[in-house]
Amino acid sequence: MTTEQTQGQPETRPSEVRSDALLGCPFCGGDARYGENTDEGLEWIECSKCNACTTAMAPLMQGVKELLAEAWNRRQPNSGQQPRRGSDVG
Repeated sequence: MTTEQTQGQPETRPSEVRSDALLGCPFCGGDARYGENTDEGLEWIECSKCNACTTAMAPLMQGVKELLAEAWNRRQPNSGQQPRRGSDVG
């Protein structure tokens, strides 16, 4: 999704809420951010680099960002490596 409204698609934009508690993308290591569609009243987490996103979209309401962040930050254990935060990726 883009930040501009195009051919009948509702406008979406990254949330202004701090995303420093989000781990980097599990696929490319890019920075994660909250996405928001105010027309539909939904928000999610997406990668700013490869556009991977949470499969869950939650209603805009207090406390939902923490639940989305918990889902985004959940990782399967692999060879003892710790996931890198998006801002640590070069």
